Amino acid sequence: GGEGEEEEEEEAKPPRPKNLVLALFWDLSESNKFGGFIILCILANSVTLAMEYAGADCLELQDVNHPAGGEYFGYYQGSPPACIVQANVMTESTQTFLSYSNLFFVFIFALECVVKLIGLGPGWYFKDGFNTFDFVIVVVSFVEMAIGLKGMTALRCFRL
Repeated sequence: GGEGEEEEEEEAKPPRPKNLVLALFWDLSESNKFGGFIILCILANSVTLAMEYAGADCLELQDVNHPAGGEYFGYYQGSPPACIVQANVMTESTQTFLSYSNLFFVFIFALECVVKLIGLGPGWYFKDGFNTFDFVIVVVSFVEMAIGLKGMTALRCFRL
């Protein structure tokens, strides 16, 4: 029956701790405003991840056999330039902005993990697969920063 179903529903949500400090973290982790702020951060993180792009500083020209004969390098006949500078290279200011944005979002998502870990407790926190996945992504993000890896944007997309 009906009684067993009610008990199962109550077990699906962690109980509010009696300790005042833990209860404050629980309240925050269960708050719609906190959840909304995290969703807003996820959307903003999506925008910054979409802004990131890779480009080559210098694209080497490929030798092209032109039907008119002779060696042509694109429109250059004879001695071509060593390379063509690409227009799709991120500016230094864009790179700096995206780097600081990444730090900001790693901090925010780490803070979310800490709030939920304290508020829900590790047992309840890790029962939720999404929380476990978020935790792994945050840990990997810190490892990425610690060892100075770049180009892990594909992995950071999992934050979304």
